[in-house]
Amino acid sequence: MLTRIRSWFQRRRLAATPFYERTRYSFDGITLRASDPLGGDQQLTCSDFVDVGVETSCLGPFVEDVFWLINREAEMIRVPQCSPVFALLLQHFESFAGFEWDAFAGAMACTEDRYFPCWSRATKREAT
Repeated sequence: MLTRIRSWFQRRRLAATPFYERTRYSFDGITLRASDPLGGDQQLTCSDFVDVGVETSCLGPFVEDVFWLINREAEMIRVPQCSPVFALLLQHFESFAGFEWDAFAGAMACTEDRYFPCWSRATKREAT
């Protein structure tokens, strides 16, 4: 009986956990991977990054309200700020020529639903 009750509470806790918290993110400096609890697996190499931006929401601080959006228009991967990969990506983006640090700073101070474009491969090509 105790096992059934414990199992019920675990299922309830899992159902109440946001999807992004159940997704496993990894970044090794070359490949960004997101494996969701439904068996979906997305991966992008850094050479496949087309654009990078930050999405903010008005729901913070009670729920996650800042996300990296990698390839927003294509095979997008959305990484929440609560993931350790968020900081790894931030360090990696320091090497991206033309990364818009002002846009990133604006996103970190934003409390509204907005998207802040920070880098685009097309912009990088135009600049070179």
